[in-house]
Amino acid sequence: AAVCNQPQYPVPILRIDESLEVIQEQQLGTGSNGTVVFAGKWQDRPVAVKRMLRSFYDIASRETRLLREVDRHDNVIQYYAQLERGDFIYIALELCEASLADVVEKPSHFRALAEAGSKDPLRVLKQITRGLDHLHSLQIGKTLLSHLALFGQPVA
Repeated sequence: AAVCNQPQYPVPILRIDESLEVIQEQQLGTGSNGTVVFAGKWQDRPVAVKRMLRSFYDIASRETRLLREVDRHDNVIQYYAQLERGDFIYIALELCEASLADVVEKPSHFRALAEAGSKDPLRVLKQITRGLDHLHSLQIGKTLLSHLALFGQPVA
């Protein structure tokens, strides 16, 4: 998993509880229904924090239930926690460096990942396939969207 770059100026940090911090100025992405993904820390580990509106509680709870079912597979993103505060639900997830779409569309931004994939594309495809196979064995994940396939640091 990628490590957060530390900014040179003070950043507003939202503490959800003693274990989860959200770095609100480091937005990593957006999703449907007002979902925003921020950089954060879970028990001092860099994470991605998905913030969803509380009005989508059922969707968030289903997502975290599914993530707990698939947790601890090398080729599936790791789930850490779901917490609530105010109008939002916060889901702490493994922080990945890029999505498949990012690497394919902007290889110069993710040079190490793009080069690792170019050197051993079969390995990359096997990892994606193993993750999908695991999800399908649990009756989860009918399709693969390129922005949902995530990459961590290349392993030598």
